[in-house]
Amino acid sequence: MSQVIEHLACPEEILAVIHRWIGLQGVFVISTVNVVHAFSSHKKLESIFGSQLHVQLTDGINKMAEWAKSVSIRQSKIFSAIEVDKNLPPSWREITD
Repeated sequence: MSQVIEHLACPEEILAVIHRWIGLQGVFVISTVNVVHAFSSHKKLESIFGSQLHVQLTDGINKMAEWAKSVSIRQSKIFSAIEVDKNLPPSWREITD
């Protein structure tokens, strides 16, 4: 979700879905740029690829969650060639070479 939520027409909807998924004990980290007004148009995309089937955001997120559950938890790859490790989360340090 990093740097994306400001492009959503109704971010409160997706945040409500995420809240239901993670519950009261869950943690959801999000960042966004400091914007006053944000607008996203799909006209250029549609001019190149044509009109696509529109899927409600919550339906798309639910399908993605179903897929994520179906592939299960995967082992993280070892991080390598990290040039700047200042403020690197401790959990990431454990999986570096």
